[in-house]
Amino acid sequence: MDQLGYHKLQPALFWIGMANGVQVKPMGILSRIPLLVGGLRFKISCVVVHMDENKEDQFILGWPSLRVVKMVHDWKHDVLYIRSGTQSAT
Repeated sequence: MDQLGYHKLQPALFWIGMANGVQVKPMGILSRIPLLVGGLRFKISCVVVHMDENKEDQFILGWPSLRVVKMVHDWKHDVLYIRSGTQSAT
């Protein structure tokens, strides 16, 4: 978080069920974080949880973020499309 220049978290009053079944208490919430995907800019809110620093995946986009970027999955070709107004990215 400090590496990204964000220091103030809003409290998170809930627990998250991870894919492996573990329940974790978030460290907090960051609101309106700029996200650049395929040249398109969005503002999303992020729930911050402690993750193993040795893992490659340090950022996970959940369903709320995917709704903000209007993600569509083309199952036939296994491609993700993201839309913003009249622009789109894959």
